[in-house]
Amino acid sequence: MDNSKTIKEAKEYLRAGFEKGVECPCCKQFVRKYSRKLTTSMSIGLISLYIKADKSIYKPVHIKDVQMVNGGEFAQLKRWELIQDQVNEDEKKRTSGMWHITNKGIDFVERRIKVPKYCDTYNGKTLKFSEETVNIMESLPGNFDYQEMMSK
Repeated sequence: MDNSKTIKEAKEYLRAGFEKGVECPCCKQFVRKYSRKLTTSMSIGLISLYIKADKSIYKPVHIKDVQMVNGGEFAQLKRWELIQDQVNEDEKKRTSGMWHITNKGIDFVERRIKVPKYCDTYNGKTLKFSEETVNIMESLPGNFDYQEMMSK
């Protein structure tokens, strides 16, 4: 695409190519739609948050206290509305690092609901979720002992 194109044409070009990935003609950023899976480590992190939160009030838990989790991957659980970050009131920090489990997250951990297995993202936004769903057990590896972790 040459530099004489309009913004509208650039947007159309990006929409047409974002499935496989394309370079933005305006800023040269690589643009692509990503399909994110609800991963094993995300589910284990969610269970850990559930366990660490005081069950009577579901108090927030700091990310460093959540078991077996990569912070960026864990934060993706927001897309499924399974967790919510605590508002950051410290201007010196980018985030509070504190997380709440949502009612939907509790229902997922307690095996009452299924959630979409994948979500499509583009430019930091969630586009859509898969029709294929999973329960908490299906999102965990076969050798994971759910009962043992829940009894902690």
